[in-house]
Amino acid sequence: MLARAIVVATASGDRLQRLGATAISGFIGKGIAACATFAMVPLLLHSMGTELFGLWSTLHSLLAMSAFADFGIGNGMLNAITRSNAKNDLNGVQATITSGLMVLTCIAAILAVALFTFFHAFGGIITASGLSEASLGPALGGVAIFGVYAIVSMPLSTGDRIATALQEGFIPHLIRAVVLALSAIIVLVMSRTGAGFVALCGATVLPSLLGSFLTWTLVARRRPWLLPKLSTFSSEQSGILMRTGAGFCIIQLVSAVGFNIDTLLIARGAGVDGAADFAVASRYFSVATVVGNILLPPLWPAYADAMSRGEIYWVKRALGVSLLATLVCGGAIVGFLFVAKGWLVPLWLGDSLHLDAKLMCSMAGWTLISLIGSAIAMFWNGMHWLRLQCILGAAYAFTALPLKLWLSTHGTVDQYLIANALCFLVVELLPGIGITYMLLSRFQTNMVNRDSK
Repeated sequence: MLARAIVVATASGDRLQRLGATAISGFIGKGIAACATFAMVPLLLHSMGTELFGLWSTLHSLLAMSAFADFGIGNGMLNAITRSNAKNDLNGVQATITSGLMVLTCIAAILAVALFTFFHAFGGIITASGLSEASLGPALGGVAIFGVYAIVSMPLSTGDRIATALQEGFIPHLIRAVVLALSAIIVLVMSRTGAGFVALCGATVLPSLLGSFLTWTLVARRRPWLLPKLSTFSSEQSGILMRTGAGFCIIQLVSAVGFNIDTLLIARGAGVDGAADFAVASRYFSVATVVGNILLPPLWPAYADAMSRGEIYWVKRALGVSLLATLVCGGAIVGFLFVAKGWLVPLWLGDSLHLDAKLMCSMAGWTLISLIGSAIAMFWNGMHWLRLQCILGAAYAFTALPLKLWLSTHGTVDQYLIANALCFLVVELLPGIGITYMLLSRFQTNMVNRDSK
């Protein structure tokens, strides 16, 4: 018992150190990335012109949707690697990496064939969007660059997942910051030398492939057993990853319905002006969301690691602290932004746009509630409770969607937000927290009974 207590204490201390390092590096990395992005936008706008810059922005936003293309395999690998590593099962880690890479490479190959087969169809789509004939050639070149990046990064970016699973998220955080700074420098040089649209597209995304390769190199430098080995490929492990990935993919789709279509629905009902007000208010309070996105994701592999080691007390305490900290710190940030909106919004946007106080108040509430939802979602991911997420997420999405559709045309934007927040709170968040603590108490009771025998 004493030896086990020493092991648990050592693992807990190491876990907290890694959480702290990942959080600090996240703030540094996000800060550098924000500055680099801020610097690149005017350079790209000036060099590309309004027409092609609009296309670049569209292609860049579509990259976020490419997360669906791996069918959740990457998230499945993260959980499997964390559990095997916690048990010191190096063969299991290598089998997961090899099998996951094989599956992702096959998916990437299928997407490459599809891109090559239907590439010329993009010309008609681009022309239909109103782009001039003179811009068609460079536009297709840009589509090819972004397509190649999305396909190659699918297997290559698994290094980021591995680093996260090993609770070394500070490595991809810092590398990503360096890569974005490098991209900004390349864009600056190219804009001064009159580079074309295709070259500028390459400068903004292709250095990220170098960053993924560097992450792989640094993570595997002291751990050769992380490198894929064909003899460790397991069809059984591949099947497990695909089933787990399907669960994560469903969660992503449900989240898209619940969280990511609001601007489109509001534009459909309240028009472009209503959608613009919603988007600006959402962006204003996104400061709190960014902080949450830095601090909360590192808890995912920490929960998985602790549970694999049987540290139920650490898991329960960490969950309680994360929920309380999210409520207090998130509430403080959101509250400050709401109180200071009278001088922060004009400082940010000037006097050209006036945001309704009811809209800002409802957006503040929704931001805080969604932050708490992110905190509990990280716990569910780490515990591998995918079925619970799917059931509660689907219940929320399909309850809120009809209400959203009706309010987008018959209500105001603030009423839309309040109804969405209440649906999420009542249908998913509160029941989810209650079920979570009930299951944790059951785990704790079973562990106590087992230890007493």
